[in-house]
Amino acid sequence: METKFGSMDNEIIDCKKRISTLEQSAQFLSNAHDDLKGLKLKVDTINSGVELTKNENKEEASENNEGAKGGATGEKGGATGSTYNENCVNKILEFCENQLKIENAKDKITLEKAYRLGKRKDGAAKPRPIVVKFRKFEDREMIRSVSNRLKNTNYGISPQYPKEVLERRKKLVPIMLKERKKNKKAYIAGDKLYVNGELWKE
Repeated sequence: METKFGSMDNEIIDCKKRISTLEQSAQFLSNAHDDLKGLKLKVDTINSGVELTKNENKEEASENNEGAKGGATGEKGGATGSTYNENCVNKILEFCENQLKIENAKDKITLEKAYRLGKRKDGAAKPRPIVVKFRKFEDREMIRSVSNRLKNTNYGISPQYPKEVLERRKKLVPIMLKERKKNKKAYIAGDKLYVNGELWKE
């Protein structure tokens, strides 16, 4: 009897070990399933972002209507009749002649490309800014040198900064205005504020 009971005890111990092994395997499969769901959700999110970017790029390309391709000559792209189509290169060159008073700007200035920034929204209060890439550094600096001609108008010219620089500049503007009220010469260059010729430090 003792031998029989001993054998049964060994079988019970063996069954318990197998049950424990199966439970661990089941837990592993459960964790793997959760990880798989998380990875699938991440992939779906990334894929949605990629598709959104593709759609925005297609819309921007449609609005530019080959403006970037004709950047060197300023030639107008083929008109399709759509009100969304816009030749930003030609618009900028006309702006240089009419607003900045640069004579024969279409002959003097060579643009690499020009396009609207951001996604088009119907009924927007302000038009989207136009980003311009010049083929010659001299052209860019010449236009910046006469940008004061836009004073007291609804137009403005500024370099295109990365997002983090824009955030920094945004925080410095109130400080700059405060210093100017104290009759101090204050201006922002890049993401730094200068007061009376000295770098402002927090």
